[in-house]
Amino acid sequence: MAKEFLLEIGCEEIPAWMIPDALDFLADRLSAILVEHHLPIQRPRVLATPRRLVLHAPDMPERQPDRDEVVTGPPTAIACDAEGRFTKAAEGFARKQGVTPQALAVITTDKGEYIGLHRRVAGRPARDVLAEILPELIGAVPFPKTMYWRPDRFRFVRPVRSLLAILGGEIIPFTLAGVTAGDRTFGHRFLGAPQIQVKNFAEYVQRLRDNFVIVSPEERRAKIVTEIQSREKETGCQVWPDDALLAEVVYLNEFPTVIRGGFEERFLGIPREVLITVMRKHQKYFAMTRTDGALAPTFLAVTNMADDSEGLIRLGHERVLRARLVDAEFFWNGDRKVSLEERRRQLAGVLFQETLGNYLEKSDRLAALADCLAETHSLAPEAREGLVQAARLCKTDLVTEMVKELTELQGIMGGLYAREEGRPTEVWQVIYEHYRPEGLDDPPPETPGGALLALTDKTDNLVGMFGIGHVPSGSKDPFGLRRQAAALYRICLHHGLDFDLRRLLDTAADLLRDRLTVQPAELFGTLQEFLAARLRFFYQNDGFRYDEINAVLTRAVYRPVDGRRRLEALVAIRQVAAFQSIFTAQKRIKNILAKEADGRVREAPRPDLFQQEEEKQLFAVAEKLAGAVAGAIAAQRYGEALGHIEQFSRPVDVFFDEVLVMHPDPAVCDNRLRLLERVSRIFDSFCDFSQFVME
Repeated sequence: MAKEFLLEIGCEEIPAWMIPDALDFLADRLSAILVEHHLPIQRPRVLATPRRLVLHAPDMPERQPDRDEVVTGPPTAIACDAEGRFTKAAEGFARKQGVTPQALAVITTDKGEYIGLHRRVAGRPARDVLAEILPELIGAVPFPKTMYWRPDRFRFVRPVRSLLAILGGEIIPFTLAGVTAGDRTFGHRFLGAPQIQVKNFAEYVQRLRDNFVIVSPEERRAKIVTEIQSREKETGCQVWPDDALLAEVVYLNEFPTVIRGGFEERFLGIPREVLITVMRKHQKYFAMTRTDGALAPTFLAVTNMADDSEGLIRLGHERVLRARLVDAEFFWNGDRKVSLEERRRQLAGVLFQETLGNYLEKSDRLAALADCLAETHSLAPEAREGLVQAARLCKTDLVTEMVKELTELQGIMGGLYAREEGRPTEVWQVIYEHYRPEGLDDPPPETPGGALLALTDKTDNLVGMFGIGHVPSGSKDPFGLRRQAAALYRICLHHGLDFDLRRLLDTAADLLRDRLTVQPAELFGTLQEFLAARLRFFYQNDGFRYDEINAVLTRAVYRPVDGRRRLEALVAIRQVAAFQSIFTAQKRIKNILAKEADGRVREAPRPDLFQQEEEKQLFAVAEKLAGAVAGAIAAQRYGEALGHIEQFSRPVDVFFDEVLVMHPDPAVCDNRLRLLERVSRIFDSFCDFSQFVME
């Protein structure tokens, strides 16, 4: 018989961004632990407010089932003497299990024969099991930051103030962090009762609602969206789209209500990027735009109260925002009194990284890398000059007052200040875009120059950090290197930038060579493996199969756009019958060559040593098609290249059917291995066909 389970962890306000991951962990981990304890349930429903994490499972078994259990003791070699009588080791095992030696039997396992016993284990009540596992479950939540506030040094994201744990209306007895679980929850901090007794989930939800707590995040989100839409109709304005802010305010409030405020028109003279950042970052406000797309002197705030009939909350928000905007106006006007070129010298006093130097040195490296990329992409002289100039100036906004206050505007403010100085689009917009994309939801740079400068910045960061041993491990990535590596590929794939990334990485390493502490071989080996994992993610998202990706990945790491083109060509041929032979043959060839590897590069096969017509035919096909395959690949005509490779199908099949590769004569055997190496190199020039998995 199933019973309803409800757990609430009540604590002080949890940072909104930490809540979703904590809920997922609690639900997944509880399900897994209960399976281990023979109490399987469907994944529990998760709910949360800023002050509580909630799990609800309506299908908790009342108790564990009775089950048969095999308990093994010492091996028979120890438990039995030469005459087969039980030794003291067996008798000791029997006493430990609470049985007589006569109850023991020989148990045969994969590891051999042991003395043991079969017994019937009675299932325990779920309430008792939960009382044991819940403290461990709660304490195991992997919050990014935790704190302790008790002598026992129990750590949690915030101090735990209450625990509600009931199964079928009965309290589950356990104590954690000095708090004993009960059947009471608590209402809104200002509008609700401090203690509310409940017996089941339905009563829990309703009584919290009566006390101004909407426990469902989905319901709070719907309430916020509905009220935003109502305010849009009232004003004739539209909310500036901000899904991230919407997700945040859902977990900042227990009873959200949307109110409208305003600010003085004069502040619209500040750049829109600054106004929106001030509103969303510091105040969690939604900006609004007029019908023409221009920013309106209006904002929406989500307050954790039922209403604001007297307008006092609105006035408070307006007063706080005005103070912020006065500061922003002051920074905007003051920063423009000093040119970016003058500010560039100040970068010598701003540390990029202790080993890698200051930002002035970094900007010099970026200028050199940008010039390298400009040459690679044959940019026109004015575009090349603009890109290098942007690289020299792109970090100067780090010493402006605006960016010191609003660090998320770095790059953006540099671009805006450059535009105010009258610098051309090839300079100011490139600076404006060069940090993008900063996440998977952030768009890559729009302009070619912005894309190239972003590549140089992220390349310098990756090579520099890997070159001094700062490699991400597990969940630790303090410098955001995974994000930057992903951005590197997003930019290349989005803009179709087909060039050799290894050349750019080598140039970056040369510019940093006096500062790097990791040897080049180790640096590029680690970096290549790291980059490959990021590129695999993008190819998988494009719908390519894992074996197709494996076939091109080694080559594609430094040529991601070229790799995608090869993948597109491979998708078209993987079901072609002739290529089934190619896939099989390449696996066989690589296996043979791997077994016979002797550390040397074999020379070209000698026709005079061929003894059978089949090996002569395969050699002739290789001689005929090698150049054609190479030419088609060089021209990136990959369909044509695969058409040439397809012609190997029949000669390769016949060769393996009729020719003994490992001939008794060492000279003949070696020559046949040379022939297989010749064929394998032709195949590998396109991809590693041996990675394909036959269906």
